[in-house]
Amino acid sequence: MENAVNKIINSRIEYIDVAKGIGIFLVVYAHVLYNWNWIAMSICSYHMPFFFLLSGLFAINKDIKFRDYLLKQFKTLLLPFFVFVVIDYVLQFAAALYTKTVNLSEFIANFFLSLSGIKFTVLNGPIWFIFSLFVVKIIYYFIKKNNFLKIVIGLLCFLFIVFVIFEVIKIDPFLHCLYLESICGLLFFIVGSYCKPYIKKTEKVINNHKVISAVILLILVFAIIKLAKINGHVSMANCIFGNYISLFILDSFIGTAVIIIISVLISNMKYFKSIILFFGVNSIIVLLLHDYAIKAVETVLSRFVNTADLLTNNIWFQTAVTIVVMIIISIAIPIFNRFFPFIIGKKREKSIKEQN
Repeated sequence: MENAVNKIINSRIEYIDVAKGIGIFLVVYAHVLYNWNWIAMSICSYHMPFFFLLSGLFAINKDIKFRDYLLKQFKTLLLPFFVFVVIDYVLQFAAALYTKTVNLSEFIANFFLSLSGIKFTVLNGPIWFIFSLFVVKIIYYFIKKNNFLKIVIGLLCFLFIVFVIFEVIKIDPFLHCLYLESICGLLFFIVGSYCKPYIKKTEKVINNHKVISAVILLILVFAIIKLAKINGHVSMANCIFGNYISLFILDSFIGTAVIIIISVLISNMKYFKSIILFFGVNSIIVLLLHDYAIKAVETVLSRFVNTADLLTNNIWFQTAVTIVVMIIISIAIPIFNRFFPFIIGKKREKSIKEQN
């Protein structure tokens, strides 16, 4: 594992990959939690905005033809989304056949609506992010290619209006139109693109002032917990932003700062860092697979214990299940990279025999 990670990090910013590893662990942990306790509310208040903002750090910054840019985004984002939507609906169809509840016309309609992002009705819910990120990146391309500042100001005004509408009418969470999530994600992506020049500076400042950074970290963690309790249930996937849209935005930025500070500090811990890096550089695979792993673990455990009760009330059991899920995914990642890398736009890794 460590050798594979070392090859990758030479051309990457290490603490950013550590941040992705922490972020994707929090995503999995949040999806294991059944009840909306203070931990779930705190994590969900910022974990998806964090990934949009982090993606913005590496937004396009050079001239590239739209055809080439579109092809790259299709290979790395839209293709895995399509593949896993198809897999999801094959499983849904098999289950419907088994229970004899097949409504073919409705099934086909929902399938194409999910593929288009208009109405997302798949069991593997977390993959909504991949589609929304694709939409965000395409919009950003045209922003970058035209008068950047004017378009950004216009979009931010538009986003503010949309958020106010969300706040007033409370968008139906069952609508689940992925373009609405994209509108929200675009705000954080644009902010991330403006933060790009400060990537290295941030790391240097935190490393040079570790004690102060640790104190700030504790204050920010306390702020997240407190604000999350005030704001309540947040689910960006369902366009639910809690009681106050302003607190959702504030928590998103505070949560991102917390992960960044932790990631820089962890980057000095060799062995622990290598584990987090492994999941960070493979975060998209974790996103694609973790929901299936959670369901598999819960199904097995339900034969022996009351998982619904334990996953609702026992924080130690929830944490243990999350660790088991991450171990399963760590086994699946090399297999995925070895045999199915094309799904996420990567080249197939050669085995040792093939290299010789």
